[in-house]
Amino acid sequence: LPFLSDYHYPGRITAQLIGALILGGWLLWKWLAQREFGRTALDVPFCAMLAVTALSTVLSTDPRSSLEGLLYPITYALIFYLLLDLRRHARVWSALVNAVLIVAGIVCLLGSIQFAWWYGDLPAIARDNPALILQGEVPLPRLSVLGNPNILAVYLLLVFPLGVHRCLSVRRRPARLLFNLGLAAAAPVFFLTRSRAGMVGLGAACTVALLLTLRRPGRSRSIPKWVIAIGVVLLSAAASVVLSRGGLSPAGSTAQVRWESWRVALQVLLERPLFGSGPRTFASQLLRYWDPFPFSSVHSHAHSMYMTLVAEIGGLGLLALLWLGVAFAVGLRQRNREHGGFALGAACAIGLVGWAAHSLLDTFIDEPVIIWTALVLGAGAMPQPRTAGRKGGLARLTGATLAFIIVCGVSMWVNYGFAAHHAAREAAMAGDWEGATEWLETAMLRDPANRLYRQEAAFSWGVLACGDSSYLANAIAGYEVSLQGWGDWPLDHANLAVLLARAGETDVAIREMQLAADLDSKEPLYACHLGGLLEDAGRLDEAIEYYARCLARAPSWLTSAFWEGTTWRVGARTRIVAAAESEVLSGWGLLARAELRYYAGRLEEALDDVVQSGADDPDSTRAMYEEARILAAMGRNDEALGLLDDLLERSPLEGAAWLLSGRIHLQEGELDDAAYDFENGAALLPGSEPLYWLGRWAEAQGDAVTAAATYREAVVQATSLEATQFATSLGGRLPLPVEQLPCLVQLRSYDSFVAPALNLGRLLEEGGRCDEAAELYELVLSQEPHVHEVRERLEDLTCVVDDR
Repeated sequence: LPFLSDYHYPGRITAQLIGALILGGWLLWKWLAQREFGRTALDVPFCAMLAVTALSTVLSTDPRSSLEGLLYPITYALIFYLLLDLRRHARVWSALVNAVLIVAGIVCLLGSIQFAWWYGDLPAIARDNPALILQGEVPLPRLSVLGNPNILAVYLLLVFPLGVHRCLSVRRRPARLLFNLGLAAAAPVFFLTRSRAGMVGLGAACTVALLLTLRRPGRSRSIPKWVIAIGVVLLSAAASVVLSRGGLSPAGSTAQVRWESWRVALQVLLERPLFGSGPRTFASQLLRYWDPFPFSSVHSHAHSMYMTLVAEIGGLGLLALLWLGVAFAVGLRQRNREHGGFALGAACAIGLVGWAAHSLLDTFIDEPVIIWTALVLGAGAMPQPRTAGRKGGLARLTGATLAFIIVCGVSMWVNYGFAAHHAAREAAMAGDWEGATEWLETAMLRDPANRLYRQEAAFSWGVLACGDSSYLANAIAGYEVSLQGWGDWPLDHANLAVLLARAGETDVAIREMQLAADLDSKEPLYACHLGGLLEDAGRLDEAIEYYARCLARAPSWLTSAFWEGTTWRVGARTRIVAAAESEVLSGWGLLARAELRYYAGRLEEALDDVVQSGADDPDSTRAMYEEARILAAMGRNDEALGLLDDLLERSPLEGAAWLLSGRIHLQEGELDDAAYDFENGAALLPGSEPLYWLGRWAEAQGDAVTAAATYREAVVQATSLEATQFATSLGGRLPLPVEQLPCLVQLRSYDSFVAPALNLGRLLEEGGRCDEAAELYELVLSQEPHVHEVRERLEDLTCVVDDR
């Protein structure tokens, strides 16, 4: 059950209600039946851990978020003792273990289906040449049934030993055969997660399993030595393949994120050594200490459970965790003495060891499916609770009841505000931003300390202000308050800047957009809008500098109608491109300058850059692609196709090359070749541009219906901006449907948005659907207000459009 951590509000309430009924019924039964609360070796360490977490919450950098985070360990402790109590009832416990294994089987089945979907979605070139898969040219999928490959890997690490135990303990041959088949099916699903942390956990789990098995007396050993040896060799080989495919270089992007996250965790520990920054605050510490921060990959943990806990609950929390770990290890040892070999307790211990090792490199303590499964295994690995005596048992029961009441009370208060946020999100998804604003204001009243509600209320006011200036004062004031809590999120500064510009406060707007551009120097949008603000203020030299920075990071945006927006911009285009060329050449080299010159229409100069670059690196596939693209633009299609054939022979998975080849074949009227190329290009290259060319191909085939549907999908993709992890990582909530204000206009290349929209509009007009065409043209003008062709079409619509 997604108890206390599901971002989806209705499911969250249902899960919490079921959990509360189970825990409440269990405690009530204990009071009515006068059943004592047993004593375990974990009682005192658990209390110490909870006490440190509570103190860390009080002293937190964000007490409101930490209070919600405090509910987790309290709830998990109660669930753990409930599971220990269930151990006394053999049939109930056995049914619970069977249920865990059945769910794991369903997960593995879904993983197999996901693999089948991956194979079905492969580009035609890969299906026609299976050797590309065997040779590693086509990377194997990373199965992510539970939302993330690493979550699936650690989940299977937890449940796999339970499956082995059940397989060895059943006596009926059909049942054992069924378990063997299940284990055989689960193994490839695990390895296809391609999780390096999973391989570390597998190594630790196998080591412990081997030690436990070999320590049994020879007669009672269930697994022959030769089977163990073969299993170790096969697992090692499979793990080696996964690691070699995944890469182990510390310079890799994921490794760099991990090292930087650990560095931030240690820095937080040095600054707040005793109690850390507080539960559920690590994401805000990343924004504070990671410079420059990769805003597209904000996350809520340190890619290590231990580093996350060190940062959030400090040195005292680490000591309490070590104490808890030692007490647990003692309990495991005692349980293993009672039942040697691969008994249920040993299987649970092996799964927990795999989880603990996996947690060195990743953490999913906020994922209910992982914690719930780990608690089941933890209860199965521990010895039965001892009698505590009447007074001791009463004190424990009273403490557990009070903890349960506190969790329920705080959860109801949290959900009171969450309900309003959920209603606001539903209203926003329906396009009712006035309703969304009212609900977010209600959420702020119910939960005034929640920073996310303040930020999203400011945004909803901003959406209204983009269409009606009477809302500007509320929107600007909301953002000024919100930025006091999260001042390092660049998109908020950019949103505020465009609102200030609409309110006539140009100097303040420039300062805010400058801050956004400095915080996220890799984002071209902020540089382009900053250039526009500087242009409006008459600071033209500075405007050229930031326009050049924008084009250096997004050369294809040179095809946008944005550059025709003002007379000065049209006249300064040559200077802007020249400045961008200088920045590109100094930062990225000749090929990058060739790309920029290609979009500027300076084909001869672009070709010279490519030829010069190719002399330095004759095997460069990028140089071959750029040369082919330039040659095609010059009308030298045969030479371009020859280069593309050589390129695709060397590197058959270059999606842009397939797309360019298809464009040339389409231009030459070779529709069958174009279809094959476009299919590969669309499978390998994400985005709306491949859909545009697929629509062009469908039109060439005379299939206007398919063409219109494809163009429509291209427009939808182009206008759908991907949400960041800001709301989920920092606020623990699903985001609003958009995070970028409509008046912070997104620039796009011509072929990715305007071209498919124009073709779709033409087909709608030809089909007599002028209302839809008009709505489409107005959408384009809201995003690209300077496209004169769209404006002319809208004015020249020949059929009647209501109220227009």
